[in-house]
Amino acid sequence: MRSKPPAKTPSQRQQRVAEEIRHILSGILLRGDFSRRGLAVGSVTLTHVHTSPDLKHAKVFVMPLGGGDATEILLHLNQMAGEIRYALAKSLTMKYVPALRFYADDTFDQATHIDQLIDRAIQRDSKIDPDDTL
Repeated sequence: MRSKPPAKTPSQRQQRVAEEIRHILSGILLRGDFSRRGLAVGSVTLTHVHTSPDLKHAKVFVMPLGGGDATEILLHLNQMAGEIRYALAKSLTMKYVPALRFYADDTFDQATHIDQLIDRAIQRDSKIDPDDTL
């Protein structure tokens, strides 16, 4: 049975386009120029954009500014993805504007969890007497 090949790292072009999309989207969301005022996004942080190799799809990772639950924000952003994509097309100079999909970024939660695990391990190890291990 063959193992799955490792995932390719994004090319420089993918990274450059993703960063440009992130920059433009942050301006779009900051201005909030949308036809429906139902997109009460509030303050969100665009942490990362990942584009597909053909640059036709983009995953946009967001988190609420100051933390909290991103469920409602993601719902609104994904409902308005077409209108946001249209606004993106006005500023992005590419043949194809990628389809947008918004996801919650949980890397900070994972980092906090790992820090807590490390702290617990250090506390547990400090309680063990070094003479007992001999």
